[in-house]
Amino acid sequence: VIAILVIALVAAAGGIGWWFGLGPGSYNTVPEAVSLTQADAESAITAAGFTVGDVTQEFSLEVAAGTVMDMDPQAGTSLAPETPISLIVSAGPEMLTVPALEGLTLEAAESAITEAGFTYDQATTLRQFSDEEADVVIAATDTTGAPLPSTLAEGQPIRLVASAGVLPDVAGETEANATKLIEEAGLVVNVSSREFSASVASGVVIASSTTTDPVVPGDTINISVSKGPAPVVLPDVVGAPIGEAIATLEGLGLTVGHNVPPGIVNDPNPVIKFVVSTQSPAAGVEVPAGSNVTLTATATL
Repeated sequence: VIAILVIALVAAAGGIGWWFGLGPGSYNTVPEAVSLTQADAESAITAAGFTVGDVTQEFSLEVAAGTVMDMDPQAGTSLAPETPISLIVSAGPEMLTVPALEGLTLEAAESAITEAGFTYDQATTLRQFSDEEADVVIAATDTTGAPLPSTLAEGQPIRLVASAGVLPDVAGETEANATKLIEEAGLVVNVSSREFSASVASGVVIASSTTTDPVVPGDTINISVSKGPAPVVLPDVVGAPIGEAIATLEGLGLTVGHNVPPGIVNDPNPVIKFVVSTQSPAAGVEVPAGSNVTLTATATL
């Protein structure tokens, strides 16, 4: 009986030793490593009696670089000491090549952006006038307005600058029509000056100029409007030879009526000389350019 009892005790002790030494009683619980930094995760694994297995990296838009995204075996599993625990660590967003966008239509550019792995919000699009047709991309930037690098992290937003069209050319248009064209383009018109012009009719735009660079919708365009030819103050030609008087007045842009036969006026050595005795309007009067001045000449020997 004693022998049997001794054998039983020995067997029990052996079983207990196996249980805690090699069997399930010796297993440790795998600690949670997901969401820890790689360094903290490895420390937790080794502190729990395990070893760090394979560590691989994967790109992720949601998990910060250097953070554990997954592990194998999973946390809470009971395993023998020294069992390797493998980790998958985030490498952060993948760096992708930025596509060429200038010269594309907005629609084509949006497709190129999304296909390349980036994001685009139409509400962020800027518009400015250029030599390109409306809705053609003339620049692409990041959200701060800085030029895009050749590569960008996956999922990053790209902002587009699109043409608002070509600025209307209003030189030679009437003031009313120029105003209409500028306002239809989404701009504000300002008559910055009204000037006399010998070549541009009254009420017609001489030139236009921008007030900003670049020009965006809502900006102001200055226009200069002609007042027509400048008025002329009539000189005093009474007492002057008729030919000289006519040349003086016509040189001022006026037309001249007189009572002297053309042949005599144009004769450099006339037998009878004609001298202006009266002029109408009188000297000193301001008249519009192109006005007619009537001269009366008296013959003298």
